[in-house]
Order: sequence, then C-alpha cells, then structure tokens
Amino acid sequence: MTHSITEAEITKLARELGTDPSEFAFLAGSSPEAVRTIRYRIAASLDEPHRPMFRRLARASALVPVALAATIATRFFGPMLCGAVASEIAAERAASMIAHLPMKFVADVTPYVNPRTSGPLIKGIELSILVPVMTELVERRDLVTISRLVEAATQDQVQASAELIEDPADLLAVYLFAESTESLDAMLAAIDDDRLAAVLGAAREADLADVLAEVFSGLSAPGRNRVEAVSDRGA
Repeated sequence: MTHSITEAEITKLARELGTDPSEFAFLAGSSPEAVRTIRYRIAASLDEPHRPMFRRLARASALVPVALAATIATRFFGPMLCGAVASEIAAERAASMIAHLPMKFVADVTPYVNPRTSGPLIKGIELSILVPVMTELVERRDLVTISRLVEAATQDQVQASAELIEDPADLLAVYLFAESTESLDAMLAAIDDDRLAAVLGAAREADLADVLAEVFSGLSAPGRNRVEAVSDRGA
C-alpha cells in the first residue's frame, strides 16, 4: 500500500518501466504532478517510435477474420504487443476480437492498454466480458490496472467493477491510484455509503486518512459533501 500520492505515482512509473518502485526512491520528495508528467513523457518516448509498426499490424489484422486475428494475437503477438496495438484497431472490431480471446489472456493484456488512447475500445467491452476479466485482476490484486481502466470506463462498467472489490483496503488503493476528478467521482458513485465508510475506516487503520483526504479533495463538490457526511457519521 502506498503512503502518499507521490508514492502512488512512483508505483505507476515503475510499472511503466517494468522495475521496482524502490529504484525511484529519489523521487519521493517530488510532487505527484511532477512524477506523473515524467511518467507520461517516458511512456510517450517509448511508444512513439514504434507507433507506425503498431498501425501496420492493426491494418494487417483487419484483413483476416476476427477469430483468426484473435488466434494470431494469442500465439504470436503476446500481451505487451497486443496492448500496444489495441488503440490502433477500430473499437468495434477490437471488442469483437476480445470476445474470441481467453479471459486470462485479456487480463494479461490490460496492463499494457493505454486508457488515454483506448477509451472507445474500453467503453465498447460488454459487461459479460469485462466482469470475468476484472474478477481476474481483483484476484491478482492488480489494483493499478483496475484504477487505470476506470479512467476510460462507462459508469456501468465502473459499477460492475466496484462490486467485485470486496476488501475495503483494495478499494482504498484503487482510489489512491486514480488520476482524474472524473474517475474519482465515478468510483465514488459506484459504492454506497456503507462501503464508503469501510474505505474511510481502512484509510484510518492504515494511517492513510490524510492521504485519502488529499485524494478526495479532487472530487466534485457533491462528492466532497458526501464524503464529509459519511465521515461525520462514523466519527
């Protein structure tokens, strides 16, 4: 569990580079915005040189039937390349391909999907497919990926995902990894007051109440008012 917003950003930076967060301990005194900016720039610099190839692969996949494209993806591309190519495939076709992929393979791919460029794809995934994948991610406790996917998900998708996360401490982590006011509001709307109270309690137990309060300061006014009301009720 991260103990500051900066630590949460460092964790995501380490994930981007496939290394341990301890490698970036020197960034602990930086603002979360600064670390996030570094992460975005590194991700772009690593991705952009290969983007033409990803586009060619996406165009090639469109020349074969969806089921065959899905088979080629699982046998020859692997999760990382599939995640990188995903945003170059038309959202409707990508959703059709996902339906032909093994659920665990889709779960393997999701950490490599950029929600900022794959929003239409993520929004087009049916709940019947999304729920098993999110269940697998919850079992893996891949809370960083879950939080990132929420950035581009519909409210129904967020609702279904939140219902799968039973441990208040895991819900707390998903909030700490959030990156936008919109995703914070969506996740808050997906839980009732009792579950919100449990998240607040988990934050107190982990000595993260101040950190969560800082995260929740990014909520819309109605969201902040709701958090205050539930917090006062439990005081």
